[in-house]
Amino acid sequence: MTAAIETLAFAGELPWHKLGKSVSSDLGWTEMIKEAGLDWTVSLRKLFVRRPTDEVSFQLVPDYFSVVRDSDSSVLGVVGKKYTPIQNRDSFRFLDTMAGDLKYETAGALLGGRVVFALARLDQGDFAVDDHGDDQVQMYLLLANRHDGSGAFVTRLTTVRVVCMNTLTAALTEDGNQFRIFHTSQEAKRIDMEAETAAAFLGLVQRKQDVLQQYMRALTAGKGDDSMLSTFLDEMLPLPVDEDPSKQLLNNRDGLKEWYFDGPGQDLATARGTAWGLLNAATGWSTHLKSIRVQGGTAILEEEGEAAYEAAKVETRMKSALLGGEGSIAGFGFRALEFLKQRVPVSVVAEA
Repeated sequence: MTAAIETLAFAGELPWHKLGKSVSSDLGWTEMIKEAGLDWTVSLRKLFVRRPTDEVSFQLVPDYFSVVRDSDSSVLGVVGKKYTPIQNRDSFRFLDTMAGDLKYETAGALLGGRVVFALARLDQGDFAVDDHGDDQVQMYLLLANRHDGSGAFVTRLTTVRVVCMNTLTAALTEDGNQFRIFHTSQEAKRIDMEAETAAAFLGLVQRKQDVLQQYMRALTAGKGDDSMLSTFLDEMLPLPVDEDPSKQLLNNRDGLKEWYFDGPGQDLATARGTAWGLLNAATGWSTHLKSIRVQGGTAILEEEGEAAYEAAKVETRMKSALLGGEGSIAGFGFRALEFLKQRVPVSVVAEA
């Protein structure tokens, strides 16, 4: 593992990123958290800085604290006085209480432990977007908990198209497809939510799942021909007006176009010339081929060699697909879905 991924465990087949430790496919959350190297806690400790007048004394920084991993004293972040940690075991317990009968497929720590995540497959959550069952989609809950103060604890509904293993985490409706808990004392109490509240949220997830399934089926009947592909490329990967396009931009446009015509699963009847095919060209290309900037990539290449650099690229790609952010793989999928929602409105399916 390089700096992007600290620990990782997976169950079942080797994931597309080909990283991590293989574990049994029937692990509960208590076993998975240990196998994934996440059975540790964090605590807040006072923050000091060296006095500018000498090199031996320190002064307290008021109202700020370090988030420290107790097992090795690693500093994961600096936060304000209102910040309340959410422990790894509590976040996994929450996910299990909320849904139950989950099949944990991936879990790990990113960025030196600053981000902890898990991907759990929903029981009876798989479906096909066609009547013959050729184009299968699997439903997952993604858990992401940040220990560096940069974001909330999030549980999000996501999908994986089996034929090409590309992911989509975008929301269909304004209220989204995720449950968020901020790191404050009042909010953190929700992690110990009572059973009826957890059941209510699970009901919401299931309703979102039903709408998502119906909408994906609607996309298979929506137009996604060559003309829409050109419009899509111009909106998602626009050519500059006053200067020549870069080689990378042209390669990206060609790569996305090639995936649209010849990518895995694009030969299925559900994808040929349809909006569903266009969406999966975008998510497939971005998941597997989209250019990814590796932090410190030049130094890794020069100091550790090409193999280490290629490993860092794969790990960075995985982080980008899971956690999103500006310019990320997940963000590209969200923009693609927003493009299609303007042409195949969500209103074409009945709200659950």
